[in-house]
Amino acid sequence: LCADDMGLGKSCQALNYFFINPDIRPVLIVCPATIKLNWQREIEMWTGESSFIISGKKNQLIPVYPFYIINYDILAEELKIKVEGKKDKKVLKDSSWIFRLAAMGMKGIVADECQALMNPKAIRTKGFYALRKLNMNTKFIALSGTPIKNKPAEFFSILNMLDQKQFSNRWRYLHRYCDPRHNGFGWTFDGASNIEELHTKIQPLML
Repeated sequence: LCADDMGLGKSCQALNYFFINPDIRPVLIVCPATIKLNWQREIEMWTGESSFIISGKKNQLIPVYPFYIINYDILAEELKIKVEGKKDKKVLKDSSWIFRLAAMGMKGIVADECQALMNPKAIRTKGFYALRKLNMNTKFIALSGTPIKNKPAEFFSILNMLDQKQFSNRWRYLHRYCDPRHNGFGWTFDGASNIEELHTKIQPLML
């Protein structure tokens, strides 16, 4: 996780990593829709290579490029299916881009503005989780000037994607680092606890 402040060159650092490692191709950049064109310019500037911007929610055959750029909101779609005797189950559609991209064998993934993935229930987060699981051997770089906006509970999703062995269980993480309190109806995790320990654990994962 590169967490430098805005304007200090996080995209430059990520792209130069891939520039000095030309064997790591193809690379997928996942970012907000508003900065897809900016990423295309940055890729050409720092690597001298071309890129393909992915658009539309339905996956389709795309040409071979060293870099691909997609926004979080079109990575995946959910489909409700009926399960007899139970509530409707939500699954990711087979037509989602995550499956096409996984089949293409991405060797590098960049998650820009990765704080967009802090809500585990959001479709974008579910889609990105699935993408990571299907590409576990890829080099993964997360970028954000604000990885934690308010509380450590928001940080688990990205920590899990960075190190699934050390941060494997959300419930244990919440109880250890998020000042758990039971209000008589359920648990809340709006605070922070054992922060020095958490800092020590994340230090090797974060610039």
